[in-house]
Amino acid sequence: MKTVEKDVKVSVTRQVADALLADIQGGVYPPGRRIPGERVLAERFKVNRKSVIGAIELLEKDNYVEKIPAKGTFVADDIDYELSRLKIAVPFPEPAIAREYIGCLETWFGAADFHAGIMAQATAMKVHADLFHLECPRNEIQMKRAERRLDSYDGAVFFGNQHGDVRSMFMSSGRPAMTLFSAGAESEKFSYVTYAKEKALRALAAHLICAGKRRLGVLSPNEPGDVFSTEKIKLIMKYFTAAGGEVRKDWLRQVQAEEPPDFAAALDQALPGDLSALPEVFFCVHAELPLALWKVAAQRGWKPGADIDACALASGITLRNMTPPPVSYARIPFYEMGKAACAALVDSIRNHDLSLKHIILDGIIIDKGDENDKTW
Repeated sequence: MKTVEKDVKVSVTRQVADALLADIQGGVYPPGRRIPGERVLAERFKVNRKSVIGAIELLEKDNYVEKIPAKGTFVADDIDYELSRLKIAVPFPEPAIAREYIGCLETWFGAADFHAGIMAQATAMKVHADLFHLECPRNEIQMKRAERRLDSYDGAVFFGNQHGDVRSMFMSSGRPAMTLFSAGAESEKFSYVTYAKEKALRALAAHLICAGKRRLGVLSPNEPGDVFSTEKIKLIMKYFTAAGGEVRKDWLRQVQAEEPPDFAAALDQALPGDLSALPEVFFCVHAELPLALWKVAAQRGWKPGADIDACALASGITLRNMTPPPVSYARIPFYEMGKAACAALVDSIRNHDLSLKHIILDGIIIDKGDENDKTW
């Protein structure tokens, strides 16, 4: 019989719930059978009734048991289905979804889209998907703790390389894992889902040229190093000029915003007042910048989206919900990537397939907020 330890970090309530679940899984309490009452269980585990009540509530939340008034707590009739459901872990390294951990709003929205896609697909495929914080291990003790946290899962979805050591440990146990990338960090050593970033930026450049834009600038927040040498900026400049457009050095603007960032005020200082000295459209590196550009335009009497315009490479939720008037942008398919990662992982688990899978998704071009999307 599994005992309860009171001098360990795992709560007594959780230990009692795990012990009862082990009994259910072992057939001690088969489907439809009433489990012992709270007083009996409290005596068995040498704990108070409050801990037992909490443990039963945990099992009820996960559909292992059901309470029937005036009769007691019974093992669910469909427990075999519940016990057979696959469980996938979705650990994330940040202790909170806050700016100091997530960074810019675009990353925050991208993570939200990833999670939504995973959960939607898990629901459709009738599997458990548990989203939880998992600290990035810094020593052997923390790695052991991570191993215990993931021990009961059939598969896992990881984000980027932040849990690289944990992912390697998980895969070495013979369980499949998928990794989600925003772009460009592919590896042949593990399965991943990403998107065709270069293709997206080439399509965005062509779209701008077709829309009559011939002069392109870049707006970027203040960051260390030569921000204008980063891959996505180099790519959009390369494809825009290759399509016949013009990019000048004085149209590359770094917005030096202090904390908390007021990009509109900083941008007002960074941009000249003469429209003829500016490009027709700015490629905005962060999602906050189009909105800041519209504020500056309104203050100066310029017509946003006409006298001055913006474009971006971003998640759909970012610019659709943040920026009036809408901008043209290449939508990163974060949501679809989450769904694809979950679907591929579940297929690997059910088919006992540990072969590597490399999935690269196309996305869409949004024409100034028009939701009649155009696939790249």
